[in-house]
Amino acid sequence: MAETVPLLALDRVSAGYGPTRVLFDVSLEVNPGETVTLVGRNGAGRSTLVKAIAGRVARQGSIRLSGEEIGGLRAFEVARRGVAYVPENREIFADLTVEENLVLGAPVGKERGAMEGFAWSIAQSYALFPRLGERAKAPAGVLSGGEQQMLAFARALMGCPRLLLVDEPTEGLSPLMVQLIAETLVTLRDAGLSILLVEQKLDIALDIAARAYVLGHGSIVFAGSPSELRSCESIRRAWIEV
Repeated sequence: MAETVPLLALDRVSAGYGPTRVLFDVSLEVNPGETVTLVGRNGAGRSTLVKAIAGRVARQGSIRLSGEEIGGLRAFEVARRGVAYVPENREIFADLTVEENLVLGAPVGKERGAMEGFAWSIAQSYALFPRLGERAKAPAGVLSGGEQQMLAFARALMGCPRLLLVDEPTEGLSPLMVQLIAETLVTLRDAGLSILLVEQKLDIALDIAARAYVLGHGSIVFAGSPSELRSCESIRRAWIEV
């Protein structure tokens, strides 16, 4: 049987901001159709790692998507390869309507026809998040925090991704919205979308993911199954729990 090529493979990736190095020789993989979570304390470098994959932070080392090196590409080129990014601060266009934000997230013309990933439409966005359909003509800037997070997800999906990068999606949300976002991630996972999830709420992260990595001081300090991480009290105390 032929060996499966990882959808995403990082090999000894280091990254930072100017002279400040944040990541040190990070290697990890996400397989096709798999949800992988990256956990750790604030400041461990999790968001920097996701930004490096998305082409937003300069890095050293190899980042491959289905075997193709994408580490030297700019952010829009990475997106065109099928990597969608839901940033921690959402980055919606506040002066545009909900629907205009979604339209901007979609590839057009030949570019759309060339996308090989998770097919998505505005209608599907409204089916997944009915509240967005209700507020389709409202400026995105007037949405609540939870509604803006829905919009950030839906806009990322409009890019028909092969891989979805999600950075702290439940941060600052009400318990009801946290539950909704967790259910959304499960829905996307069950539909076969590959996901790399950064999430501070450990129970949510481990319930959703097939595998987990722990990042500590910019390096991987654990890689294994959610059940292994749950049973490894020393790792949780040293690198996750506050």
